[in-house]
Amino acid sequence: MPLTADDILAIQHLYARYNHAADFGQPSEWADCFAPDGIYAGPTGDYSGRENLEAICRGVQEGAAGNLRFLDQQSPYRWGGR
Repeated sequence: MPLTADDILAIQHLYARYNHAADFGQPSEWADCFAPDGIYAGPTGDYSGRENLEAICRGVQEGAAGNLRFLDQQSPYRWGGR
């Protein structure tokens, strides 16, 4: 079944929310991007459960020392001058 335009927009908005939350160190908002049984499969392993998802987001932010930035021209989010 092909994706509809609404499906594509929903995916783009989720992608923007996911990366915005990671960029700005918002672990709770990042974890909100996953289904309750969602799994993040990353280079250091697989993480599931809200607490683990929030922890991996905090770890990424700490390791990046504020140098993450995801820029998406289709994002509905305002970057607040950052």
